[in-house]
Amino acid sequence: MYEVYSKRLQTRMSDAHAVANTTERRKRVDALKVEKKYLDALFIEASRCISDRPGSENAFKTIEQTLTPAELQQARILQEQIFNDRKILLEVGPDNGEPSNYWAASPDQIKNAPCSNQKAATDDEMDAWLRQHAKTTSAVMSKNIHGFQIEEENKEVMRLFETLVTYVSPFALEATVKADVLKHQKQFQSMCRKVECALREVFGDRQGRRLMYLLARYGFNASHLSKKDSTPFNEQEWESILSGIADLPEDWFPINPKEAKSLTRYERGSKRAIYGTLDVTGNAAIEFFDKWNRLDPMTAKAAVVHEIAHNIADSRLHPDSIEWMQCSHWKEVGDYKFESGKPSKFVSTYAAQTPDEDAAESIVAYRYNPSELLQRAPDKYKLIKDKVFLGREYLSKKDCGP
Repeated sequence: MYEVYSKRLQTRMSDAHAVANTTERRKRVDALKVEKKYLDALFIEASRCISDRPGSENAFKTIEQTLTPAELQQARILQEQIFNDRKILLEVGPDNGEPSNYWAASPDQIKNAPCSNQKAATDDEMDAWLRQHAKTTSAVMSKNIHGFQIEEENKEVMRLFETLVTYVSPFALEATVKADVLKHQKQFQSMCRKVECALREVFGDRQGRRLMYLLARYGFNASHLSKKDSTPFNEQEWESILSGIADLPEDWFPINPKEAKSLTRYERGSKRAIYGTLDVTGNAAIEFFDKWNRLDPMTAKAAVVHEIAHNIADSRLHPDSIEWMQCSHWKEVGDYKFESGKPSKFVSTYAAQTPDEDAAESIVAYRYNPSELLQRAPDKYKLIKDKVFLGREYLSKKDCGP
């Protein structure tokens, strides 16, 4: 939820900087800076208000001391607005047996799509790729990483390992971050002096290899140690992740060149308090929940592509742009509430919720059910072809290349 609103705020900030009139531009930018402060405060305050964890409110008291009464009141107004929007923003999705047109592609269409990878990379393939990747630098270093005294190790291998075992706080305020890291950062006692040994000790041989590969090749941090309320992925989930990502262009990754993008399996048997009673598959922050495991294996793979597609759409397609909104005659009728004048152009029931879901589902259709997208919405097909896939198509096997 925070990422959704933060990205929307960034878009509005860009628009504000583009205003020609100096006075009006300064007024809009200053107002948005204040709103950003409210937004950061809100999500810490919201966690305190709705957390389902006993005693968790103690971790958030510092935020109240940094806000004036007026600012805290404004934060709560924004909180109410976001909570009212949550049913639109969540990836709820059907269980198996729901209407077949809910998603952009059926299991058979995903399985038989041109250039689709039916299997994830093997352990040997990942090992070979990682060995080659390590050769990008000949530098070596020694460092203590949360209790592991690693010595004379490849610098890039060291960087990857440190990323995987380092907790990343979701908060923005320095005092809150320090307290959160102190609480959640795991410390180790080990005789391991090399990353290979440390990886095996912390994650196990297979999990460690996959985590290193996913981080090094695609820029995703899937370690449960880096994010609270998360758990390791199981074999079935790894298959969905690795085969889904392998179906996508390499130039999509890393999504964020400056830092690793979280890819999270939320702790089993629980859900985010903010979701209430909703049964959620996943979200655009690329977090997956128990309902994901109840999907057909092909649909579970496409769900990975869908959540990644949200992030790619934000940087390449811009679902809130006039160009995309016009494709389905989207019209905003409330705060992040939309109606479409061309429902026949949606590739799925889920796509009809918002321009963001329309974009993500259309990208999934372009990859696994392209003829349907081309027939229903040739203008969307062209935009996605040009802006998202940079000319590459998947209509037939001849498009797969060597």
